[in-house]
Amino acid sequence: MGAERRQHERFAFPHPIELKRKTDASWSAARALDISVGGLGFSTSIPLSVGDVIELGWPTLDADIIFSGVVRYVRTNGPEHIIGVEGNRAT
Repeated sequence: MGAERRQHERFAFPHPIELKRKTDASWSAARALDISVGGLGFSTSIPLSVGDVIELGWPTLDADIIFSGVVRYVRTNGPEHIIGVEGNRAT
């Protein structure tokens, strides 16, 4: 079996979010699963590949949060894709 590569503890974060590839013009619906200091896990019907640069967004009471990152993990289960993204920055 492969060694665990995560550097930070993950916490459940079941929230609706939106995603967009850097090359996309519009946002698509997704569902956050977990979050850590280093990244975010989520599920989506949008196929992504390791290395894709994406933006994730979710509204808060004060402002919308936009999170940029690189896809580091992809697992497909039927029409659903489980994605792990390593974050670059949050705004």
